[in-house]
Amino acid sequence: MTFVTPPSPSSLHDADALVFTRTAGAQWFNTVKQGNQLGDSQITKRKVRHCDRQKHQKDELTQQIASLSALLQQKQARKQTGEELQTTCLPTNLVWETWARRQIEGRLASEAQQSRLRTAIMGNAVLIDDLQRVVRQHLQMSALNTAQSLGRYSSTDALLYVMDLRDIIALYHQTDSVFRTCGLELTSAKTTSFQRAVMRDDDGLSIQYVRRQHMLFNYEQTCQSMWMLSHLVHRQKDREDYHDIQDPANTIATEFRITKRLPEGAQLSLKERFVSRRFDEDTRTVLVWKAFLAGEGSCMGMQTEETGWSVIRPSKTGTGTVVEVCMRQVPLHVNSTNTGPANLFDNFLQTVIRENSQEITNGAKALLLENMLSGISA
Repeated sequence: MTFVTPPSPSSLHDADALVFTRTAGAQWFNTVKQGNQLGDSQITKRKVRHCDRQKHQKDELTQQIASLSALLQQKQARKQTGEELQTTCLPTNLVWETWARRQIEGRLASEAQQSRLRTAIMGNAVLIDDLQRVVRQHLQMSALNTAQSLGRYSSTDALLYVMDLRDIIALYHQTDSVFRTCGLELTSAKTTSFQRAVMRDDDGLSIQYVRRQHMLFNYEQTCQSMWMLSHLVHRQKDREDYHDIQDPANTIATEFRITKRLPEGAQLSLKERFVSRRFDEDTRTVLVWKAFLAGEGSCMGMQTEETGWSVIRPSKTGTGTVVEVCMRQVPLHVNSTNTGPANLFDNFLQTVIRENSQEITNGAKALLLENMLSGISA
């Protein structure tokens, strides 16, 4: 801004001084006015710029407020949605947790119940076995008395046949374990004579007989002949066959009497109930039998329970067929304090075993030889 200094009035005349004074004053006023106008313009520009900045800041703040408001609304909406979802899902989760807890509790209770039942069954199984043994012995004595009085099998015999046939199924499943422990070499095909051994275990005393025979005939013919001779057709005295059986083509159930006259003239007699079944497998045939022998007359009270297994298989070392036999007898002598009748009865049993074995062996050879000769002549 430029300021004009007015001339001193003393250097001018009065009239001129007045004119000069007015002129100078007007010039000075105009100058001041122009200066003021220039200052106002700059101030106005500053104000405009300040207003622009404030407006810009206001616009930015307005945008930030709008953005933050939208963000707040989104968060509030998400929060509300989450609360609604939690409120909706909470009962479902509780239901599943409750269901799962009940399932686990039910399973634990079921396992505990099964454990108790298993323990009870194991305990009852022992009791049932003992009870069956007592009942079987009672039935056997009753059947023996009935046979002696009537001479034919009764309803008691029928029940005993059913029980014996059921036992044979269990004995069949023991075949492999029996021959692993009986003393015969599993890989051999050499013929042996009957080997007798007295065995003692927790169940008491038993007598075991084992034998192997190598027959020079084919497998199919040998199986058929051995099964035919297993019917013990040479035992015909007072014979009664039981026909009410399943699978009669592979099952035998019969009862007969065996007698023997001693050199001094006395006669021994026993009654035998015999049950046998054939099991055909892919590479072998298994015969399983069970017999109950009861002494009569002077051998009254002498009893023996017999179980037997016979495995027929093709020879692994050459031609022919191998027949292996394992038989076990358990004495069940009742009310006998005198060893004389017991020894007499045991000797009688050994004679019966030898006779049966010899009859089956000779009969098998005769049948097989006859079949072979028939094939040659044909």
